[in-house]
Amino acid sequence: MVLGFRRGLAETGYVEGQNVAVEYRWAEGQYDRLPALAADLVRRRVAVIAAGGTAAPALAAKAATSTIPIVFQTGSDPVKDGLVAGLNRPGGNVTGDVRKGFQYCPENECRSAPTLHRTATPRL
Repeated sequence: MVLGFRRGLAETGYVEGQNVAVEYRWAEGQYDRLPALAADLVRRRVAVIAAGGTAAPALAAKAATSTIPIVFQTGSDPVKDGLVAGLNRPGGNVTGDVRKGFQYCPENECRSAPTLHRTATPRL
């Protein structure tokens, strides 16, 4: 996931350590650590939180902030998981991609912010 994340950043003109800082957080399979990890990222005022793996990291981030954009990648149904209100209109500050072969980023929701300087990625 990290290599793909870095590749995606580079494709949009962001290079870690040059014009963007990435704050990584790893829960190491301990779901109970996710709320504290998400809260730490919010305190650090990251520009966006990228959450991968299961829906749990994104749910923890969603509980920690309603203002920082959260981009998730999951293999489950984000509506049933409570991440978003609907597939075509996610609502709130959460959007993402489902690893079941279809893109789940509304056209205007997935553009990179021109002022992006710090991003974060909590992971199990």
